[in-house]
Amino acid sequence: MSGSPVYGASFSGTTLTPTLIWVKPKYGMPICETSLVHELVHVAIWNEKGTDGDPDHLGRKFSGWSIDHSALVQKVNDQLCSLGI
Repeated sequence: MSGSPVYGASFSGTTLTPTLIWVKPKYGMPICETSLVHELVHVAIWNEKGTDGDPDHLGRKFSGWSIDHSALVQKVNDQLCSLGI
């Protein structure tokens, strides 16, 4: 949230470029419980801004991510879960 890198943290997905994400779910995990949708929002922001995907989310260093983006991620994941995906 501060825009500073966190070293040694574990994560299961990241946005690497404006067109490349990496997501590693646990075996048998449904897509709705992964970071896929979250990472796709970063890609959308990166392509809209052209400079970055707002790596600090709602922090002050980068702009782009809003509460609406967080709500969208939750809504899409809820819908995917309701479909068993």
